[in-house]
Amino acid sequence: MLAEDDRYREPLRVAQQALSAVAVAFGHSFAMREDVLQNRRSLDEDTALLIGGRDALHAAALGMGFSYGERYYAERDWDLGLSRMRDGRTPAGAVVFPLSPDPGRVARACSAACAMARKGGGELLFIPPHGSEALWQGAMSRASLYASVPQPEPLGLEDALAMALTGLGERHITVADAETAGLMDTVLSHAGGMDTLAYTAYARDEGRVFAAPVPYGRRKPGLFSVLYAAAALLDEGLRLGGEGGCLRAALDNVLHSGWRARDMKAGERTVPDEEILSLVKEQVALAGELFDRLQQPGTGEG
Repeated sequence: MLAEDDRYREPLRVAQQALSAVAVAFGHSFAMREDVLQNRRSLDEDTALLIGGRDALHAAALGMGFSYGERYYAERDWDLGLSRMRDGRTPAGAVVFPLSPDPGRVARACSAACAMARKGGGELLFIPPHGSEALWQGAMSRASLYASVPQPEPLGLEDALAMALTGLGERHITVADAETAGLMDTVLSHAGGMDTLAYTAYARDEGRVFAAPVPYGRRKPGLFSVLYAAAALLDEGLRLGGEGGCLRAALDNVLHSGWRARDMKAGERTVPDEEILSLVKEQVALAGELFDRLQQPGTGEG
């Protein structure tokens, strides 16, 4: 559990409470430690949760040898009443970006985006940076050929934004440098009201870590951003798909029931973070009880 500085220790403890609830519900024991980003130049643990400003997180991930980031501004077209779009719809998709202009990192980012499009569907929006078009187009050409997905045409930022905002209901995966990807994410997550729910994954050959960046213009990460990052840590980082799915489903259920954290767009059931966390933990505990019953002899396959 890594924070940029002491300002973000409390969100880390929220994540720890959620992970502890999952551990109790499913009979696990997680070893969790806290530290600050500046103390880390390597990562020996299985995975990590990072909290801080976007630039600080990118720099820390690069320093620890990670190749690229994946920022999920909305994994699907949500209908939570959070959108700032006139028709109430939510742009869905992700942005993928290398953490440096190194050719190897650019190639890995393009490959990750193409693999994402092949696995989950979605249109690729490809924004090669000015002055490096040949490098980026070569990397994308190889990646799309290997993944057996259509090679995207190069776009400018304005055209990519227009396509994402007018193609609502479709999933878009943007590939761009970190600065451009950050602009895409800021616009699309704010327009869809997902800025306090979105999280980031950083990847390298040996594994992934997950982060809840502080949204633009705010003082701390969104409560649900932290908790969705924790769910991804379980699912993708620790390979505990059932447990990660349970936490994600609990978060979805709380949101779809109308509950809102105070850092979100105002709603009729806006409550303190402690109450949101309590609701989530209750759902996780219920799922754990069901899991225990299914493990009993004669109640299922076990």
